[in-house]
Amino acid sequence: MHTTLALVGVTMTKNEVFFNLVSNGLARETFTSIDFEFVIDISSIREIVVANPKRWPVTRVLLNPQVVDFVSSKREIDADRMKTLTRAQLEDFGFVATFPDGKDGVCPIDGHHRMMRRYEIGLPFMDVYLIPWMDLPQADPNRPTVSWGNKQVNRETGDWDD
Repeated sequence: MHTTLALVGVTMTKNEVFFNLVSNGLARETFTSIDFEFVIDISSIREIVVANPKRWPVTRVLLNPQVVDFVSSKREIDADRMKTLTRAQLEDFGFVATFPDGKDGVCPIDGHHRMMRRYEIGLPFMDVYLIPWMDLPQADPNRPTVSWGNKQVNRETGDWDD
């Protein structure tokens, strides 16, 4: 899928718009999932990791067909965005959250495109920070936000908006 937006006579892809908004501090990167009751502020997690890289444990995720199927079922993966990822970006750690209320398993909250691209080019693992549910920062509903994956939870119905 290739989405373009025209801003003041300049055409940019969704990827370029989001990157510019986040990198210039005009919007916060977020993650929304039906598994969580709130919108997670990914920008805050990045700031915490920069300030204290040892706050959360790092674990290595095996990128196999089951992981790839799970990720692609939960998030829309933009093939154009995957192709633009640099080697340095592919080396960035992802973020994985533990489920609340004692549920087994984890939920990837950042790094979906990097996971898919790494798998596509044959890199078998991805390092991720494992973040406990209670540490997940909530997005401020009064600040502009962007989310890379298009599948979003409708806050009123709790259903996926495709």
